[in-house]
Amino acid sequence: MAKLKLKQKEWFTLADAAKYLTDVTEGTEITEADVIQYALDAELTISVRLNRWTEHCFPYGDLHLSNNEGPSLKELSEGVQDPIRDIHFLIHRNQQYFVVLRDETNLMPGIYDIANDADSSEIISDLWIALKNGQQDTNGQTFSSPPALINESGKSVRFCKYINLIDDESRVAIRIPDYQIPPKTYFVIRKAEIDSLTEPSSKPESHEKLSTKEKKTYLKIIRTLCEDHEHLDLNQHSTTAGQIIAMADTMGLTIPSKRTLETLLKEARGLED
Repeated sequence: MAKLKLKQKEWFTLADAAKYLTDVTEGTEITEADVIQYALDAELTISVRLNRWTEHCFPYGDLHLSNNEGPSLKELSEGVQDPIRDIHFLIHRNQQYFVVLRDETNLMPGIYDIANDADSSEIISDLWIALKNGQQDTNGQTFSSPPALINESGKSVRFCKYINLIDDESRVAIRIPDYQIPPKTYFVIRKAEIDSLTEPSSKPESHEKLSTKEKKTYLKIIRTLCEDHEHLDLNQHSTTAGQIIAMADTMGLTIPSKRTLETLLKEARGLED
């Protein structure tokens, strides 16, 4: 009788992903924090698996590509009373989108991608720091609820962070405060994306050498971006390189390879010191 073969997993937990990468790289220890680092560098999409319905409804909107195809932001934002609250720009799987939040829905059990935007990245960064400090169990609840505080009027208030979740099938984004994520929600990653980290690059390795003039130009761009965006940390070369590439791309700037940019970031930090 022929042996039966189990269907391969399509999704990994962070712990499974770290173990899998450690195995396929023949013993090079890969930690959950390392996996999160890939997500911060926009090389992976982190998702969450919800195991129960949310108790409340949250604002959502369709994903629209930030290009000349389809309806424009101007058309879709007509009648929006609070653009700062209801219009959001995000990146999902290397595509830039905008979302206009108009309706509300509750979330059913299932898997939702975490968008790559400033709010969501802050939550992922918090997870990375917690993992580095050994303070997070990714197999349990993913988000800790911040305590409610009592203000001078005696009212209960919360300070929370927001996360943009994407329903990849319906092509919508839902904005939800972290403390409203249901208990026993946990992080997952597509196996296909984990496998892509181990695939040999099809591109020839870059051996570019910048001219003195180009180098000065790029250092000026880096310093300007770091001055305008206080969250950029020159100590985190790989993460900051990915963030600068994303910002520079939206500004239409020509930038060197990520590896070259990391070298420039080290030099820029040296100039600051």
